Amino acid sequence: MKKSEITKKKILEAAKHQFSQKGLYGARIDEIAAEAQINKRMLYEYYGNKETLYTFVLEAVYQDLNQEENLIFSGNGDYEEALRSIVATYFQFLHTHPEFVRMLMWENLENGTHLKLDAFGGIRDIMVNSISSLIQRGKELGKIRQDVDEKQVILTLISCSFNYFSNLHTLSRVLHMDLNLPANMESRVNDVTNMVLQYISR
Repeated sequence: MKKSEITKKKILEAAKHQFSQKGLYGARIDEIAAEAQINKRMLYEYYGNKETLYTFVLEAVYQDLNQEENLIFSGNGDYEEALRSIVATYFQFLHTHPEFVRMLMWENLENGTHLKLDAFGGIRDIMVNSISSLIQRGKELGKIRQDVDEKQVILTLISCSFNYFSNLHTLSRVLHMDLNLPANMESRVNDVTNMVLQYISR
């Protein structure tokens, strides 16, 4: 890997940490440069300004998820088995990538402004198209109800998985249980999967 690519990667990792903790307006270029152990001038040379760097980071965290999705959506197995794999994968990803959760929470506070940029054209197509295809395949096999709306299924899957982690700390206190524990997470994965399967199945 070229030195310039190594430097750009260090900047992105430092920026991911700072932006996920403080958001676009709370993070400081000086702190990002210091964490990346580079000259601030280099950061501007590679990424232009803080808002552009933020957009690159937002795209990077989505690309991390896309890599996982490429694996789970690459097969053509049974729709029920595929759905169980999808839910489990999303929970595991969000558990191991808290910066993704925080970045999306910050971006929602900004009304999704930076996700509207051209750089994000088609970035979620893998997930949307694949789940839609999965639902359609189940309908053709007579295993999924014909009136099931795949967009509603997608919304349910995303809401149930993301909500678990975006409210992890408050819900753990309210329910008097540590939602970070693998056993509790596994129970939630099973419940969400079974709930969706019961809803869509004939």
